Amino acid sequence: MSEQQFKKIYPLFNLVCIVCIGLLIIPLSMVMHYTINEKDVLFSIHINPFKYGSLFLYFIIAAIIINIILLFAGTLFLIWAKKKFKKINLVPEINDMDEGMSYVTYESMKQSYTWLSILFPFFTVIIFLLPDNFVTKPVILSMLLVMCIVMYLTYYFRNRKLLN
Repeated sequence: MSEQQFKKIYPLFNLVCIVCIGLLIIPLSMVMHYTINEKDVLFSIHINPFKYGSLFLYFIIAAIIINIILLFAGTLFLIWAKKKFKKINLVPEINDMDEGMSYVTYESMKQSYTWLSILFPFFTVIIFLLPDNFVTKPVILSMLLVMCIVMYLTYYFRNRKLLN
């Protein structure tokens, strides 16, 4: 793998990590209940993994296993990449070692953050317009996940287009 290929693949790798974490966090938020300052307890978390049935519990366990495997594989991949490409920064948004890469990074980030400026107010309006009993943790977490996915996909495709 060349350094150019790494720069094309790495944002996609980050996107996969975000999606896998979302697959874990959103179902977990559906089975957790928080209590704050209730009687003698300052803060407690109650988890009912069977709230939606045993199939839902298996989904959560599978998501935990996938995230653990991804954590180890990602760590090994990043250690390998750092050894092979000594000058590369593991934050893909600031890999600008020369003027050409500075331009590619600038253009990709500009388009990505343009989406943020559109999606953030849009999702804020949606949250305000939904009834109070409908706005739950999974809905808000799903909106944040969609925002992250759109931003990384925009960055990835713009970066790929400019690098070709």
